[in-house]
Amino acid sequence: MPADQPRFTRDQYPLRHVHLGQSATVGGGRFVAVCEYCGCREIPLIGRLSEEHYQAVDALGVLRRAIESSDAVAVGSAVVALREELITHNESEEAGLFLELGRDEYFAPTIAELLEQHVQFRVLLDRIAGGDWAAYDELEDTLRHHIDREENGLFPATAVAVDGDVWTEIDRLTHAFNHERGREHGHTEAEALQARRGDAGHRKSPAGDEDSTVTKQADERGHTATHTRAPAPRGRRDLVVKLAEGFVLRPAKLDDAASLFALWAQAGLHVGRPESVVEDLAGVLALHPQLVLVAVAGDSIVGSVLGTWDGRRGWINRLATRPDWQGRGVASALLTAVEDGVRALGGGKVNLLIEADNYDVVSYYEGRGYATDDLIFMEKYL
Repeated sequence: MPADQPRFTRDQYPLRHVHLGQSATVGGGRFVAVCEYCGCREIPLIGRLSEEHYQAVDALGVLRRAIESSDAVAVGSAVVALREELITHNESEEAGLFLELGRDEYFAPTIAELLEQHVQFRVLLDRIAGGDWAAYDELEDTLRHHIDREENGLFPATAVAVDGDVWTEIDRLTHAFNHERGREHGHTEAEALQARRGDAGHRKSPAGDEDSTVTKQADERGHTATHTRAPAPRGRRDLVVKLAEGFVLRPAKLDDAASLFALWAQAGLHVGRPESVVEDLAGVLALHPQLVLVAVAGDSIVGSVLGTWDGRRGWINRLATRPDWQGRGVASALLTAVEDGVRALGGGKVNLLIEADNYDVVSYYEGRGYATDDLIFMEKYL
């Protein structure tokens, strides 16, 4: 690529189409969006890295259960398995995607943060292997944040910002790394992704031999993922991330309206009529569904946020947590997910409004980096 040619083309792609999961045709080429909520992930490298996140989360769950059972032998084996899944995944990112993105000032701060977390994973795994099982909680929290930053921040942003020539170089570097390590290595990342879904290519067994007896598991979208061990149960692929326990985040849907009405009433928000919840939910889902999230524990919705994007800034609406789940990180996880989603859309600012009788929450938002501003709010009902 000529030195004077821009490596990253953030301004070429219409963000609205990208994050509605539609194709944006620019300069005669077809650009396919990637976003957890758009249901895409059709950029092969991102698809593979996202699949590997689920593998790492599965391995983390095995480690948690081993620690809970106080089985030192099982803990040791689980650490080895998690290290194999996570560290090799990290090194693959560093060899291609991170190397290229780190050269751009827009991505460099995020890449630096993620690289620090890669180092932290090694340190925490070493501590657990050495008998400091209390380090597990920090490992889980760090991995939760790391996956969220990639799935809902870095990956959608690269889909918008990175041009074809850079993707080709990232693909080449990543393929070289995977080939050297004996991982899935079709001639391109596209072939590697197909191999992982069971359509083509080949995979090395843990012993290094060709393994033609890998098992297959179809997900709810009809894709097939290959496994060299019995597959652990998986949740729906539209979850942001599911770790060992607690709650998960997922996109809201119209069927959630009744549960949201009850949640907002419990949380002390002004809810109006039940029909208005359906109308409001339908409206925001039609705009940017990746910003409209609920937190789910078991079969119950325990938190919500209706995020919106007006083309210049993001807005936080209906951030609520069920009273018995307050103080457990639900609101923070929802808020972070929307902030990352707005950032991926190209936004640099998030706004919110607080009603006077809810003033006590100001300190919470200040603790999250928000500041008050002296504005006069006006409205008109149509």
